[in-house]
Amino acid sequence: MKSSDLKEYILDNNCIDTILEDLGCGYIAKHSGYYTCSNPDGNNRNAVTVYTNENLTVLNYTRNITKDKRTADIFDLIAFYKDCSFPEALKYTHSLLGLDYYAEREELCESLQILKMLKEMCIGDDLEDTEPVKPIPEVILSYYLPYPNVMFENDGIDYNTQVEWNIGYDPHSNRITIPVRSPIGDLCGIKGRLFGKSDDYNPKYLYLEKTVKSKLLYGLYENRESIKNNKYLFITEAEKGVLQLASMGIRNAVSTMGKTISKHQVELITRTGCTPILSYDKDVDEDELRDIADMFMDGISVYAIIDTQGLLDEKESPMDSAEKWRILSNECIYKIK
Repeated sequence: MKSSDLKEYILDNNCIDTILEDLGCGYIAKHSGYYTCSNPDGNNRNAVTVYTNENLTVLNYTRNITKDKRTADIFDLIAFYKDCSFPEALKYTHSLLGLDYYAEREELCESLQILKMLKEMCIGDDLEDTEPVKPIPEVILSYYLPYPNVMFENDGIDYNTQVEWNIGYDPHSNRITIPVRSPIGDLCGIKGRLFGKSDDYNPKYLYLEKTVKSKLLYGLYENRESIKNNKYLFITEAEKGVLQLASMGIRNAVSTMGKTISKHQVELITRTGCTPILSYDKDVDEDELRDIADMFMDGISVYAIIDTQGLLDEKESPMDSAEKWRILSNECIYKIK
C-alpha cells in the first residue's frame, strides 16, 4: 500500500494511538486535531505532537528525527524510533495493523478508475505505476547459472560485486540476469541484459520476470546501511551504474532503472534524507536534468554531475571509468535546484 493510502487508512480507522502505544510512547493524549505523547525513553508529556491532518505531520520538540529539514510525518517518527529505513517503517506499520505490505487499496468503481487514470495521464505517471509490486519466490534465482561474466567485468563490475549482487546467466535467453529487489529486500523481478550485441529482434534489456520498476529503486535495499549513514545519494540511470560504484567501494547509490523518474521513486529518494546527486549518462542534457529535479518538492536541494570538462563520450556514463568518476564526482557536481 502506498504511504498516502496507508495514512488515509490510519486516519479512517483511528490507528494513531495504536501505533504510538506499540512504539512505547507514554502519556498518549488525544486532543482536537492532534495527539501528544512522550518519547519512549522520556517523560515529557508534550515532547511529541502528531497532527490528524492528511499528512499525519509530526513535531518532536526534543529530537531531530530526520536528516533534512522537510516536514516530518508519522513514518519518520517510526523510522527514528525503530532505527530503520522508510520502507521498513511502512512494513512495520502494515504488520502492526494487519495489512499486506504489497496489497493495493480496494478497487475503485469504474467511473472513479477512469477519473484517476485521466488525472495520472495529465501529471505524467507511467501506466505501469497503477500496478502493484509483487514479490516472487527466491527459488527463481536457482533457475539461472550463478556465474559472474567477463562483459560486466570489462565494464568495471568486479567478480566480488557480481557475486554479492547475485548476478547470473540465463542460457535459454543468452542474458545476464540482474535480480531486482523491493525496498524491504524481497525479490520482485529479474532483468536480463543480452550477452552480446543487440538488434531489432534482441533488445539489450528485457525483464525475464516482470516488475513495476517505477515503484522501485535498484540498490536501495542492498545499499541501505551506507545510505543511512551518508548525506548524499548518487542517482544513476542504469543498474550497471550502481554495480560499478559498488565495485569502487561507493555504496550510497541507487538506480531509477531508466532515464525517467516517477513520483514513487522521488518519495523513496526524499525519504532517505540524503541530498540527491543525479549521475546520468552524457546524453541526458541539462534541461532534462532540471526537469527531473523539478519532480522533487520545494526545499529539497538537487545536484547533478555535469561534464563541463568534456571527459565523457556521447552515451558514456560517469561511472564507466573509475578515473573519470573520481574527477567528475570531485570537480563537476553542480546544484540544479
